[in-house]
Amino acid sequence: MVRNPLLATAMCVLQAHNVPLPTSEIRLYQEWLSLLVGVYDTHKSVHRLEFPRHQLEFLAQKIAFHLHARGCREESRGSLETFAAKVFDNVMDANNAKKVLHELVHPCNILVPMAWGDKWGFGHLRYQEYLAALELRHNRALKLSHFIDSPWWSGVLMLFAQMQDSLAWIVDEIAEVGITEAATATLLAMLDFGPKQDQKDLATFIEQKRALDHSIEKSLDLVSKT
Repeated sequence: MVRNPLLATAMCVLQAHNVPLPTSEIRLYQEWLSLLVGVYDTHKSVHRLEFPRHQLEFLAQKIAFHLHARGCREESRGSLETFAAKVFDNVMDANNAKKVLHELVHPCNILVPMAWGDKWGFGHLRYQEYLAALELRHNRALKLSHFIDSPWWSGVLMLFAQMQDSLAWIVDEIAEVGITEAATATLLAMLDFGPKQDQKDLATFIEQKRALDHSIEKSLDLVSKT
């Protein structure tokens, strides 16, 4: 399971705090996030956080999706403060939203200073992808068809697949708008990472639907040329 430095770091942190070690990548990130947004304080009998766990997690996943949607891994502190104020517009004033953001940096260490300048990010791209996948999971207004063709989103979608009990609804959603060659590759990879339920049948359907869509595309192209 430990395939990269981030996973190794997370595993060591959990072990150091006597947290039962998880047996999947998703579970590992879940346990680490829980530790960073409050479980550590409970374990140490200290109180460093002013805001509740759910608000910290909510803002973290919103920022991760915001960054990923823009194709970047960092943003200036001022821009993130403005974004945090918009996220919590109906919940709290801008000053408190700014405080939630700053708690993600210290003491949570979820957001960290990045490279040169006054910019913050998640440090590891994989952690940004995990949090963006959480946003996809919780915000059903987001359509996977908007991201399925982009290689930049493949890591997010693989993690998203691991969060599902079934991928049949995802295949159905993409099939409604047409399955491109890029979407076929991503969907088949998601089947490998996701639950094994109906995996073979879904893979067969994806291949057949892609072949049909390709045939229709060729026919329409011939018609347009004539």
